[in-house]
Amino acid sequence: MPKDIGELRLYTVKEVAEKLGFLEKTIRKMLREGELQGKKLGRKWFITEKFLKEFFEGGHEEKKE
Repeated sequence: MPKDIGELRLYTVKEVAEKLGFLEKTIRKMLREGELQGKKLGRKWFITEKFLKEFFEGGHEEKKE
């Protein structure tokens, strides 16, 4: 279940993976490579609802090498 902090809704890697039908390691790879935005707090990644919307709308910037 997502965590709500004020108006901010946070999803874990597991929650995003289950919703999208991906493996958790795929979501982590996408986060590390900047394909999907999120924040790492301690050892856990969190993805906001805003970042998910941006990802699906194509508004995210891919990591440039």
